[in-house]
Amino acid sequence: MAINGAAYGKLLARALPRVIKTEAENERMIAELERLDTRGEALTPEEESLAELITTLVRQFDFGTPV
Repeated sequence: MAINGAAYGKLLARALPRVIKTEAENERMIAELERLDTRGEALTPEEESLAELITTLVRQFDFGTPV
């Protein structure tokens, strides 16, 4: 799946995903996933990549699994 770097960069700049260290950061990332999930439209490749990244970060925080 090819992604558009500029479009993905804009998504990253808005969501600001990073290693989650607090419950507040975790809740913010979950809210971002919910926003993507409830749009009612198919995700773009860039949005799918962002969702995958955020999901990995949330799982790492919730379950302590290595990234």
